[in-house]
Amino acid sequence: PSLESMFSRWDAPHYLDIAKHGYTADRSQGDLWLFIVFYPLYPALAALLKPLFGTEFNAATFVSWASLAGACTLLWKLACLDSDKPAANRAVKYLLLFPAAVFLGAPYTESLFLLLSALSLYSMRKDRWWLAGLAGFFAALARNMGLLLVVPFAVELLDRLGALSEPRRLMTGQFWADFLKR
Repeated sequence: PSLESMFSRWDAPHYLDIAKHGYTADRSQGDLWLFIVFYPLYPALAALLKPLFGTEFNAATFVSWASLAGACTLLWKLACLDSDKPAANRAVKYLLLFPAAVFLGAPYTESLFLLLSALSLYSMRKDRWWLAGLAGFFAALARNMGLLLVVPFAVELLDRLGALSEPRRLMTGQFWADFLKR
């Protein structure tokens, strides 16, 4: 079987169909309302890159592989913030050796979501709050779980402002002034 027939299973045909036709309801397929569970960023990128790669499948596969490469790089950098380089290497190696990693190269949203989540977390750790928020926003456009990036965003921000080490500081006006400056 071809690579396309092997990887175009489960959700992949739906993402490829959205990349080809959009969210239109004028096609003669049933249950098009079910497409609302497929978030728009991944098929939009595949549709945007289709002229360069010829087909939606090739474009979507490129998005997945490029996102995986970026996600591995950011995971390594994120791990280096808390550990040494051999540990960061192991983190990336274990990610890629995990059996479910086969889906990271298929036309699914997993790699894109991983890239955007890692970018958001890394940006938080580097005090680049606008980039962290923007990456989190795009992660939410890739998968609904992206909304949960609000939790580490809030925790990291409160930690940077000293609210977690000194909880009483939350009651002062200076804390909120510092918060609004960020």
